[in-house]
Amino acid sequence: MTCFVNLPVRYTQEQPEYLALFLRENICPELGLDRVSLLYPEETHQAVARRFHEAGLPVAVHLPFLMRDESEQLPQPEKTMHEMLVRGARIAVLYGATHMIGHPQYIRDGKPRRLSPACWSDVLSVSGDIPLFLENIWEENPESLLETVQRVPKPGAGVCFDIGHWHAFSQGYAKKDMEHWMRVFAPKLRCLHLHDNDGSHDAHAGLGCGTIPWTQFFALLHDLNLSVSVTYEPHQKEALLATKAFFTGNPHFAAILGHDKVPL
Repeated sequence: MTCFVNLPVRYTQEQPEYLALFLRENICPELGLDRVSLLYPEETHQAVARRFHEAGLPVAVHLPFLMRDESEQLPQPEKTMHEMLVRGARIAVLYGATHMIGHPQYIRDGKPRRLSPACWSDVLSVSGDIPLFLENIWEENPESLLETVQRVPKPGAGVCFDIGHWHAFSQGYAKKDMEHWMRVFAPKLRCLHLHDNDGSHDAHAGLGCGTIPWTQFFALLHDLNLSVSVTYEPHQKEALLATKAFFTGNPHFAAILGHDKVPL
């Protein structure tokens, strides 16, 4: 299966050495859109897309989302996110994205709020046949996200299970309910976001650098016989190198993911 590594689109313009690294090492990007990169002209996105396509690298797109402090400060965060997501879907088409990842929640008055089904309907109306996978963030249980996915008006919609968010935001480190989450998600699970933390915050550390129970995770993935795309989400170079070292030391985990060699 294809494995991706997160890469903010903004980095391709502000820190072009990252674009060079991905191309040199044949790393497939999950390109993250934010409020800055949404404003880039189409020609900029097309030029980046061309570089990856000429290298034969598939591209996934992470649709824009509001950070907690941003959504609290805006008078109409759902309206803002709606506009951002529709714009992001149009950009995903420019990249010929294999799939899109969307955050279905934002924060208002200190509480998570869920975007309406109409928002996702508008996103899908401009994205054509690109599959949409919704990612868990602050959900207390997996059933709430699965219900949202089932209401998305497109058969190909699915779940992106972010294990770091489960561990830190959904108190997975305390509840130890990974098996429940994975079994609930299994029928709609299409993508994994893999990174590590110690349960206190969303550290985006390299695999093996936190307290996520990876042995249990890979055993469940194997037992459930799930074939999904994988995105690694290191936020620093050291986290990327740690993840590579993790798979070097655990090649059987790489095999469960369908990698014929150490990923990254």
